[in-house]
Amino acid sequence: MRVLALLAISILCVAAEDLSSEDREWVFELIAPSREVEQLRQRYLEDPHVSGDIKNAIRQRLVSPGMCPLEAIAAAGLPLEGAIRQPGERPSDRSPAAIIAAQCARPETETGVLLSFRNDTQFGPGVVFRVCFWEGRAIAIDTKKFTPACWEEI
Repeated sequence: MRVLALLAISILCVAAEDLSSEDREWVFELIAPSREVEQLRQRYLEDPHVSGDIKNAIRQRLVSPGMCPLEAIAAAGLPLEGAIRQPGERPSDRSPAAIIAAQCARPETETGVLLSFRNDTQFGPGVVFRVCFWEGRAIAIDTKKFTPACWEEI
């Protein structure tokens, strides 16, 4: 049986301007080539390959099932925390941002991403919520405590 490695990441602030230099680079790598979340939103809203339902959710600032991690960030804003679960005995050589971003274009089997957000639109003003992604798509959106075990709860 293969052991699943968990690579935990943490982003402590909601706005890129409030992040330390090291965290700022991680956030900018995650949303690249966009430099702001609004640019990322526009990229998805203008993409003809993104479904109308996903575009409407992004406009309403709501994360919906089936979104990839970057679509969720376009909808909810920058994540507060994150965790990555990948098959294998040791963490990937790729950065957490590269792993998360890859889930949109080329979802990886047996790979989970967990991100937490805070916005005023998903569950009400200032409510922190988590989104559990499995193989590139959001499978659960709730207000449960951030735990990397969300894949086992589903």
